[in-house]
Amino acid sequence: MRKVTLVAALMAASSSGVAVAQETVATDEPQLTLPGGKLFLDAFIEVSLSKDLAFKPVSLAPDIWYGISDDLTLGLVHSARGATGLWGSSGDGLCFVGKSRECPKVYNNVGVDARYHLFRKGGIALAADGGLYAMSLDPFWLSLKLGGIAHFGFGAFSIEVGPNIFVGITKRSDGNKEELTIPVNFMYALPMRLGIAAQLGAWIPFRDTDFYMFGASLGVQYFATDKLILDAVFSLPALAGGGAVADGVDIRTFTLGVGYAF
Repeated sequence: MRKVTLVAALMAASSSGVAVAQETVATDEPQLTLPGGKLFLDAFIEVSLSKDLAFKPVSLAPDIWYGISDDLTLGLVHSARGATGLWGSSGDGLCFVGKSRECPKVYNNVGVDARYHLFRKGGIALAADGGLYAMSLDPFWLSLKLGGIAHFGFGAFSIEVGPNIFVGITKRSDGNKEELTIPVNFMYALPMRLGIAAQLGAWIPFRDTDFYMFGASLGVQYFATDKLILDAVFSLPALAGGGAVADGVDIRTFTLGVGYAF
């Protein structure tokens, strides 16, 4: 049961690795918040592999999570995985390769996230999730995130759903309006400290609905130690979408993740 919960926790984008650190202190139930006083660092190298935009951009997005108490975890978040739960973003956090390679600014987004434990029994865990996110620092686009996470475990297999609504606070007249993200993650624990996972995800803007996107991702994960976790994810973020989206397989990303529990 321990390995199953580890895989479910780390590969689930919406829990961003938080539950794995909980497992280092041993529990037989899934947990979506850190124990009080524990720290978890998650860092993602995001690479665009899109048609005509290979390695444009390449970015490093670190997330830091800290357990205020057993029920409340706070995070300083840069990755889209930590913010929205959706896999397959690029250009978040620290973007190094310059304007000519789709990095107009070195650093231009950050968020503060709060996750609160609601329920845990057997293979089921529920948590509320919300925060304040600057999707852009220049211009300053601040949004309020409201959402939650539901985890369902069935032996070696688990499902996690983490819908979120982002409500624009600043620059609303410039387009910072409401957005809905819905990640659905499917995870399976394998022998030899390995796990596989897949995601179906949706991004739906409330105003310009012709820009909606449906994506799919496939990932693998390796538990190098009880504290060090590595993962790799290939994504098609716009496999299908609205009329204003260049959907299909031309938009592609690859993400390498490293997580460490303290």
